Amino acid sequence: MKTLKELIGILTRYKVKSIKIIGNPRSENGKPPDRYWTFYEALTSGKLKDDAEAASLFGMGPKDKGYYNLKAGLKKRLLNTVFFINVKLPQFNDVQCAYYSCYKALAQIKILQGRGARNIAIELSKKVLKIATKFEYSQIAWELADLLKNHYATTEGDSKKYQYYQAVSDRYFEILKAEYLAKTYYEQLVLPHVRSKAYRPKTSELAEKFTVELEPMLKKYDASLLHYYGRAIKVLGHMSGGNYQKAINEIREALSFFSAKSFKDKVASALFQQQLVACNFALKRYQAAESGNLQCLEMLSKGSSNWFKCLELMILIQLHAGKYDAAWRTFQKTRKHEQFENLDARVKEFWKILEAWLYYLEATGNISFSASFKCNLQKFRLGKFLNEVPIFSKDKQGLNIPILLIQILFLLLDQNYEAIDYRIKALEKYRSRYLQNNETRRSNYFIKMLAEMNKVSYDQAAVRRNTKKLLKKLQSIPIHFSFHSLELEVLPYEMVWEIISKSYNRKQLIA
Repeated sequence: MKTLKELIGILTRYKVKSIKIIGNPRSENGKPPDRYWTFYEALTSGKLKDDAEAASLFGMGPKDKGYYNLKAGLKKRLLNTVFFINVKLPQFNDVQCAYYSCYKALAQIKILQGRGARNIAIELSKKVLKIATKFEYSQIAWELADLLKNHYATTEGDSKKYQYYQAVSDRYFEILKAEYLAKTYYEQLVLPHVRSKAYRPKTSELAEKFTVELEPMLKKYDASLLHYYGRAIKVLGHMSGGNYQKAINEIREALSFFSAKSFKDKVASALFQQQLVACNFALKRYQAAESGNLQCLEMLSKGSSNWFKCLELMILIQLHAGKYDAAWRTFQKTRKHEQFENLDARVKEFWKILEAWLYYLEATGNISFSASFKCNLQKFRLGKFLNEVPIFSKDKQGLNIPILLIQILFLLLDQNYEAIDYRIKALEKYRSRYLQNNETRRSNYFIKMLAEMNKVSYDQAAVRRNTKKLLKKLQSIPIHFSFHSLELEVLPYEMVWEIISKSYNRKQLIA
């Protein structure tokens, strides 16, 4: 059901004109409308939540073979309709139009060639090769040049044209290999951080090693995809090592490189602009970070994964800047977007973590929910929240830290000291086992401060006295951004401690 909804979301968003390929929407000769069309309209309207509801619409069960065949048939028709996406809409820039047109044409060429329509295949190949060359699509350019090279060798016997396309093919093959290597190295840096947000000190060393190997290729070729990954590796290496100013310098070079191209690659520009935002965020230049993030949002397609990532970062910037109401408004706006439910489970989990911290800020009087929203507000439930973040709950030294802390913060508001005692003891064991390296010292000190509350029976004067030195140590350590997560402290611990000091004696029941 999720894949069907995803396909329909894309097709309706880009106003596919040939949607009739799905089926006949009208009754003909007294016959009822096509089942595929009925199914499609029900899904588009949002009436169907799951397979059980969809199957019952046709008098079947979700496990019936008839429903399985109907669902598979609709998916097949939707996939066929993808070829009719209207790329002439304003939201498609020149680069995107060229990308979809080239890959669509490549499929046509392969089919024509396979069925023996060689002349039209060759004619179309030459035309598409010019577009692929202009927009630096190495994969397509190599495939087409190789096809033309083979044609002039085995069919035409034209030595001059063969040598020309051989040179083109050889060049793009070398570029393609360099792009593949750069992309693979980038993936190796990113892979460990997809399911874990822990800081990994070897990331910086690995990025430097990859950069040394890729540098000759970056100097030899100016292919966009090669520089996209190669320069991203350099930036991530600097950021993971905490060298944010070096990262900013590298980012500016990358932005200059892409702006000099004859075509405007908004995806590449947005990536490096987003990294610039992250660096300004790390250096606590919040106004510059927020302004830059707004520029990113304008470059990206609404509803895309990178668009959501920008909004995630915007909330973190606003929270760290103390603009709590603005962060809540950004969260509400994002959460209501029609593509939110189609996000990857790991991405949605982090939004659940953000939501929990925003609810905490509201519970402590730091955010003002609107009256209309309060009427429909369900009380925050710790148990429900923990069930909604199963991936990061198991992540040691990563996003489970804000998950563990938010539990204690809500229990403090509830004055459930027995439960707090149990959780702080568990957190102390966690601290001694997982938070003993330099990169997790801030979390280490903050957990020690929470433990002091427990030791003096939550007496405010004693807590302030006993945590004074720990607070100074905490303040002396800058926040270290992890490689992929940008920030594990949804709120800086100093700000959380200030909120605790003002609010933990308040009575706030949790459902």
